[in-house]
Amino acid sequence: ALNGEELERISTNGVWGVQVELREGTNRFTLAQDETTAEVTVEVYNPNWATPKAIDRITESTRFPTCDRVFREGEELTFTCVAPSGAAVTAQVGSRTLTMRQRAATALPGIPATFEASLVLPATAADEVVSLGQVGYTLNHNGTKQEYTSAGRLLVAGQEAQIVAQVGQYMTALYTAPTGDGGVAANLNPGTALRLSGTHRSGRELLEGVELYVPAADITILTGRQEIQQHYQDIRLRPTEKGEELVLGSGLNACFPDYENGVLTLTLSDTLIEGADSGLTLLEQNPADLSQNKIEPASGLFAVITAQNMPDGSAVLRMELLPGVSLAGWDVYLNENGQAVVYCQRMAVLSHSYARPLEGVTVMVDPGHGGSDIGAAGAAGAGGPTEAQVNLALSHALRYRLEQLGATVVMTQSDNSRITIQERYLLTQRLRPDLYLSVHHNSLAVTRDANEVFFTTAYYYYPQSEQLAQAAVEAVSRRTGRDAVEARQAAYYVTRTTALPAILFETGFVSNPAEQQDCCDPITICKTACALADAVTAALEQPYLRPLG
Repeated sequence: ALNGEELERISTNGVWGVQVELREGTNRFTLAQDETTAEVTVEVYNPNWATPKAIDRITESTRFPTCDRVFREGEELTFTCVAPSGAAVTAQVGSRTLTMRQRAATALPGIPATFEASLVLPATAADEVVSLGQVGYTLNHNGTKQEYTSAGRLLVAGQEAQIVAQVGQYMTALYTAPTGDGGVAANLNPGTALRLSGTHRSGRELLEGVELYVPAADITILTGRQEIQQHYQDIRLRPTEKGEELVLGSGLNACFPDYENGVLTLTLSDTLIEGADSGLTLLEQNPADLSQNKIEPASGLFAVITAQNMPDGSAVLRMELLPGVSLAGWDVYLNENGQAVVYCQRMAVLSHSYARPLEGVTVMVDPGHGGSDIGAAGAAGAGGPTEAQVNLALSHALRYRLEQLGATVVMTQSDNSRITIQERYLLTQRLRPDLYLSVHHNSLAVTRDANEVFFTTAYYYYPQSEQLAQAAVEAVSRRTGRDAVEARQAAYYVTRTTALPAILFETGFVSNPAEQQDCCDPITICKTACALADAVTAALEQPYLRPLG
């Protein structure tokens, strides 16, 4: 009972929840079951009444620049930081010491306040980018002196300088919008070079000559005189264990892929391919001859590969699949020798064994969250299982079922340990599995009644993953009786794997008391695992990326 009112039982093992209204101030609830009672108090504060908590330092996240930022010479730059009200703050930019002014007066010393300073950026060589280094901050407050340094460097570009940046150690993206995620125009692997305009929008850098944005925190800006154009002369095709790779040459600029009707088209910005001004055929084999075994094929994937230099300074590679070939996906990256590589992976096929249809197929199973990242806490609160723990239990059951069907299974982690999303992506690049499933359980905002949300869904981003995502939703809904919401396109970091089908699967809502109980039930876990394994089989029966028509 809640405050003396009997509640309807909606679960079998005692996990329950009820939506209540909260008012500003103190909210008290009395819970009773048999002879046991408990008091719960929830305090709701009006943020306009709260007194800000005093600070004693310059907050790290406000020490400009938090990552490399570049501006044109002569530009007036106003930058800020947050420090205790009433303190004295100075900034050291190169050889100059600037006194920072508190933006607004306040009667409460020590609370967070914004300080600012302005600087006209010094002149430099017209065609160079120079670094002024990190910005140093000095705080004098309550009789003590503290010194800090910005995480990023401040750089100045001459008016004629090409501003060139390289992607850091992890994959990033080019977005179509300066705020929010926007659409993803291309993924960029480490070492990829881009040409920037020096224009900033909400933590993103605008590219030169095109309305695309890259997160400033994901790139390193190069100093000195830079020439970005890549020049490829000796392009080579060679087989790999699961496909083929086209080795282009040293260095890599942003690459924009497109796939339609069995043709993979790659547009390489600021790139020149030797001899391709009027078009160049790199590979051509007659499919009719191949089907009659009249010639030894030079490629097991492609019938034709051509190159074309474009008037805008880009180069286009066009790679047409052989009839009957299904492509799992592609990846464009720099190898350990600094060479640009176009990797194309063949779609795995089912074996002829009725009992072990997934023999020869490698599946990467990724239990979501882990370690200090518990995911959603769940309706049972601190005393109940976390999302990460339920993800892990389902992932082990899925591994067992896939192995029964003959698959080789690689777990991103198997003991609820912490692994970043970037490390998960790197594992797919290093191990090259045939499919990737990130296993999660859902949650929702506390503004809705969690008892009313009960469904399963999946997320994908690239077309080669849609079949697996929808098959997973349908199979799990059918096996568990849970409502199904159609698989949706979403640019999560792990769904942006281009070389193979990759999905993020949301099993059910651990914020729903009855659903959390169901998701933790051993029989339901086994049903869900079997359904996901069925989805893997179904996705390989009718792969997407094959020539159409």
